[in-house]
This record gives sequence, structure tokens and C-alpha cells, in this order.
Amino acid sequence: TEAVGVTVEDYPYNEITLVGDSTAAASPLDGSLYTDVKIIDNVPSSYVSMTANAPCTAYSFKPGVYGSSGMRLVQGMVAVDPDEYNYGDLLYITSADGSFVYGWAIAADACEAAMWGIVDIDCFFETYKESVLFGKRYLNVYVVDTLTKEQLEEYKEHEGMFNLRVPD
Repeated sequence: TEAVGVTVEDYPYNEITLVGDSTAAASPLDGSLYTDVKIIDNVPSSYVSMTANAPCTAYSFKPGVYGSSGMRLVQGMVAVDPDEYNYGDLLYITSADGSFVYGWAIAADACEAAMWGIVDIDCFFETYKESVLFGKRYLNVYVVDTLTKEQLEEYKEHEGMFNLRVPD
């Protein structure tokens, strides 16, 4: 048999599609590497402080960019007002009802909007599309601990990160 004609319905194109579990945390960081604190019903079992309904936004950059702390920015890093949070603070970020979980995060960058009091946290995402889809959300931000230089050095060995300005 021989084709008599060909009709092209649509031309192929490259597209990145977000695929995943809608209930999974956005951050790939594993807090159990740094603390014994457990997450129970989307709340840390113990924490230093908590800000309820904190205005949070999102941002992204090309791979290999470093934050103002000196840490390489990867998903799970967040930008903060350095006068409110220490670089190296270990955070847990989630909505009050658990419908959205950013998850474990490390304060690694400065956010000008946070310094102006417009937002509290700017969550880093690997892609621009993810950061736009995040938009602005009101989330609970738990400060669980501040990582030590030794913990950050260990993380550097695995992720290529280190912050010379993290307090002892």
C-alpha cells in the first residue's frame, strides 16, 4: 500500500511539563539530615519561632547562581530579610491547611521585598514556570534551627554549597 496524502494536524514542539505528586513538598531538602524534629500533620514537633500566614513569593535563576549568603541556590533555598532571619536558618514552610507544602528550606539569599516589609519569604524554584505558578501565597514559616558551619560544610560536600557568613 502507498500513502495517497498526508495531513499534519499539529507540528511537534519541545515543552517542559511539570509532573509530580500534588501533595509532595516542593523542596527536595531532607530536614532529617540536620535535625531530629519530626513533621506531624505539617507542623514541626518543635521549633524556635513561627510566623503564621506570612506573605511568600517565589523566584528563579539559571543554574549555578549563588545567593547573597554565598550558598549556591537550589530549590529548597529561600531569600529572607537578613535582619529577621539568619543565613543558615533551617525553616519548614507550609500552608495552614496543608494544601501546599514547600517543606524544608534554608535561608540562603537576601530578598529586597522582605527588607521593605512587602513579603517575608521568597522561595527559590528551579524554573521560572514553577515560580510563576507559585505566585504569592500566605504560608506558615517555622524556624526550626540554625545550621552550624559544620552542617553547611557537610552539605557543601554533597551540593557544592557553603556560606562563609553563617554565624557560629
